[in-house]
Amino acid sequence: MGANVWRHARSLDAMSTEMLKLYLTNEPAGEKRFRLTGRLPAKSASLEQVVDLADRGASHNDYYPAPIKGKEAPSTGLAFVSEPLDEPISVNGMFSGALNVTINKRDVDLGAVLYEVQPDGTLLQLSYYLGRASFADNMSHRSLLKPGEKTSIEIKRSLLVSRQLQAGSRLMLVVDVNLKPYHQINYGTGRDVSDESIADAKEPLEIAWHTDSYLEIPISR
Repeated sequence: MGANVWRHARSLDAMSTEMLKLYLTNEPAGEKRFRLTGRLPAKSASLEQVVDLADRGASHNDYYPAPIKGKEAPSTGLAFVSEPLDEPISVNGMFSGALNVTINKRDVDLGAVLYEVQPDGTLLQLSYYLGRASFADNMSHRSLLKPGEKTSIEIKRSLLVSRQLQAGSRLMLVVDVNLKPYHQINYGTGRDVSDESIADAKEPLEIAWHTDSYLEIPISR
């Protein structure tokens, strides 16, 4: 996308020539946005989010179905924006990384959506990740989280993308708890999620997003 050319690579790794590593920060970057930077923040910090899992009027993790979002960032979650690109780059492959979080429950479903912010401010979705924290390390074995303890959740299996970004565009990552009317709700009790119900939603989910979280984006210059 964006270059109107066809290219071929023998493998996913061969689609890109380098990884662009970006860290989440707590530095403001405009209304409801924070900076996404190439440097690990000098001081450890976190951003807090509270989600009422019993609220049936709420919808979190706006990754589907509209990839072109206009100029407004999603109304829920936390948005992190990079500096404008000095030169064109191609995003080729699947982004990865780690979301370092602390929650007050034993499990949570998380989303991370990667956007291109075009020079005119229009958002174009590039890729997304959706996953259950307890299965992040091994999809065949569930490992529950410990309430109040920091946990690193590895980002794997994001949506494959190939997109040419122009100079002046920025990258934006939006992280959020997954709570949507057409998804199973993970109430975080640690029991089989299929056996949970709204009766388990008495205590809101509290999540701290730590600023040593990062993403790695496969690119070519």
